[in-house]
Amino acid sequence: MTQSSIFIDRLLSDDLLIAGLASAFELSKQEIRLISDVTELADDAVTGGRLTCARMAVNGDFAMMIECYPFDPALARLDTRRIIQRLCKDLNVRCAVSMEENEPYEMWLMDAHGASTLIELGVDDHTGSFTFSPMPIVKQPTPR
Repeated sequence: MTQSSIFIDRLLSDDLLIAGLASAFELSKQEIRLISDVTELADDAVTGGRLTCARMAVNGDFAMMIECYPFDPALARLDTRRIIQRLCKDLNVRCAVSMEENEPYEMWLMDAHGASTLIELGVDDHTGSFTFSPMPIVKQPTPR
């Protein structure tokens, strides 16, 4: 999984989010760092942390967004789709994530039951809220 933005349908505590990420990435909780500002990333690049995620509340159709930054090359090679499906299942959430093969505003909506739907990310010009709209299904994610 390369650097990714992941929208989550409800706010999660730091402890619950770390537990879900640890399970999805098969890491110990101590190998994951949550930050509130991406300017804190420089510390991880120097200290050699394995996975850092910037966590923020967002307005709109989803309650929070995390930006995940894998500093370990082994993590960057992991299958994004599998990680997100496991995160959804373990935390009983829905997530929207961009996949490398899609356009920047196309995302896959995944749920705890393994369902995937192609959606489009939008931003409300007046409120700055993130909105998601279903798109006609042209292709399904290919298993890796």
